[in-house]
Amino acid sequence: MTMVQEQLHPVRNILLVDDDKDELFIFEMAIKEAGIEAIIAQVLDGELMLQRLHQELPDVIFLDIRFPADDGLMRLQQLRQHTAYCKIPIIIYSTLLTPEEVEMAFQAGANYCLTKSTAIGEMVAHLQHIFCHGALSPRLIKTSA
Repeated sequence: MTMVQEQLHPVRNILLVDDDKDELFIFEMAIKEAGIEAIIAQVLDGELMLQRLHQELPDVIFLDIRFPADDGLMRLQQLRQHTAYCKIPIIIYSTLLTPEEVEMAFQAGANYCLTKSTAIGEMVAHLQHIFCHGALSPRLIKTSA
């Protein structure tokens, strides 16, 4: 067992909120390569996220901010205002993040902002940082943008 794997126990329950079904494959591959033991569930929008949260609370949420008919930043604010969800670490996970969006995300309560990458090695490095080096601590301000 590697040092990274030892630091990453126990298994994490991750909720990926993203309307791109292909993103789940890339995300799962990067999680596995990073040595993170995880159960990953994907929902396609904010409304389905809320339904899922009523059933089971994840350890961390990766939330896209761009949806055809939804607003990820508004959903982030909703979660932070709800007592049952306010302490769940939330990573904003989007294809493009402007500096203004990163600032708005942190103001709304994001723990971390991560730009999506199709380069698995880059994703692995970011995920290891998030899960191994305290990036999920409450309200730690970090960004890859």
